[in-house]
Amino acid sequence: MNMKLRPSAICFTQNTIKKEFTNGDHAGKHVNTVANELGSRHLDAHDFSSAMEVFRDRRDSKYYTRNNRMLYALRVAERRGALGDTPELPVQLVRRGFSDRRRTTTRNGGITIDLRNGATTLEH
Repeated sequence: MNMKLRPSAICFTQNTIKKEFTNGDHAGKHVNTVANELGSRHLDAHDFSSAMEVFRDRRDSKYYTRNNRMLYALRVAERRGALGDTPELPVQLVRRGFSDRRRTTTRNGGITIDLRNGATTLEH
């Protein structure tokens, strides 16, 4: 099901992420580079976000994603005001969630995330 959400309304499922994208059109790119491209509008946030799958956790009714690098880049762009007057972006709501909570490593309810191996984490 398609819906629109602000990136800041979606929670991370992990507490850290790799600094580069590993799959898709941005494979090998640093997440901060992609965030900057979103911020300078070299990359369309609406096209970028449409591949993001989110699910709603029954326990806390929050939206979460396993696309943590994508969410990080979008959150940086949103924080910088680069998403314009309507920062809600298209996402795919899926029924399946993160059934194995042991794989969820967030320590703060998915509010923030850090980049691994000493990479600079931008405000998000």
